[in-house]
Amino acid sequence: MALVGDGIRTITELCASKLTKQNAQSIADCLSAVEDPKWIPKEGETLPLQWKHNLGLGATAKLVEKGTSLWEKISRLATEATNAIGIDFCSVDIVELGNSDLRILEVNCGVMMDNFLNQDDGEHRAIAKKIYRDALLLALSRQPGV
Repeated sequence: MALVGDGIRTITELCASKLTKQNAQSIADCLSAVEDPKWIPKEGETLPLQWKHNLGLGATAKLVEKGTSLWEKISRLATEATNAIGIDFCSVDIVELGNSDLRILEVNCGVMMDNFLNQDDGEHRAIAKKIYRDALLLALSRQPGV
């Protein structure tokens, strides 16, 4: 979740316009980090409210076409991460920095697709079904204890 400056309102006014029961702590943290509550962010300037930028907090999933160089990089990074910690089924949150570098934000052993599904009715649902189907087929094909 982030605020976007409009070049007119102060940081305090921007925060007040986005304040909800669910994000009150993030808004408070943002305001406490600002030296001047009358500061006016530039138009289009993005101000993250917290370090977590996962789907449940307002981030948007970016679908990457299989076989592209970006897909290859993401795939390799996610595989290296899961191999390093020895986990078979998880979600790996990867962010693309402004300079096109990729970084792992976090690895989650709990795979939750609800926020992903809420972003789209068609393509996201098909992707989620395939992920769960493939994971179940792999788990069922293994020998017990392996």
